[in-house]
Amino acid sequence: MPENLGQTDRSGKDSHRAPTREHGMSPDMFGQMMLHAVRYALGRMTTAPADTHSAVVCAWTAIPPYWRALIDRDVREAVEGAERLGKTVGHDCDHRTWKDLLVWIEEINS
Repeated sequence: MPENLGQTDRSGKDSHRAPTREHGMSPDMFGQMMLHAVRYALGRMTTAPADTHSAVVCAWTAIPPYWRALIDRDVREAVEGAERLGKTVGHDCDHRTWKDLLVWIEEINS
């Protein structure tokens, strides 16, 4: 795995692109795998939410737009759905992590 994969500056710049072609993975397959990671981590009460947040931010520019939109939608639905019920997605710290990701996505898309 490349050394810079885990490093994020939350800017969304191409300096931290995820490995895709060099590992034989198409961008579409990579996007799908990132969506799977997000769906797995949603609701977990481990390091999975924070690790997944970092991976998504790090790899954002390598994720095709279709998959980015699905990641945004799934996280948004989970957070908003939990809040409507007065609950959190995972522990409080995990919920904040997902909300932080949504804020970052909004900033990077504006």
